[in-house]
Amino acid sequence: MKKLLVCLIALLLIPFGCGKNADETGPAARSEEETALRNKHPEFFDLDASNGLDVVVWQMAPEYYSFVLLPHAETQRDWLDEELMELSRSGGVDAEQMRVILASYGVGEDAVSIVYWQNPISSYIPESMIMLDGEDPAEKERAYLDGIRTMLFGE
Repeated sequence: MKKLLVCLIALLLIPFGCGKNADETGPAARSEEETALRNKHPEFFDLDASNGLDVVVWQMAPEYYSFVLLPHAETQRDWLDEELMELSRSGGVDAEQMRVILASYGVGEDAVSIVYWQNPISSYIPESMIMLDGEDPAEKERAYLDGIRTMLFGE
């Protein structure tokens, strides 16, 4: 009888113990979308995020944005940066896909820098980057980057 009672208690507790030991960030916990992105764009995963991350964005048309992800750089990236040029050849990812990628790092919004990049293969210049008389370029760029941040992180 005592053995039966111990077995019943053990059977009741096994599901709770298994759930506690599961690696919640491991492959089993990944969404299908994250897994698909890892397969298609492995270059955006498992980066060194210890100093933050740079989301580089370029706009190819009025509603067409592309994003790539790099470890944070302390210095400003050159617009002809070889690494950016190579990453841009893949076309980058859209805002929703970048949200999934950023979520895989588990870092806060404050650890992510948004970097605007004028893709050299694009002749499109976003309206927000065209300065009219009397407009403050720094304010216009800040508003543009705030819009990008909202795309990636919400309000």
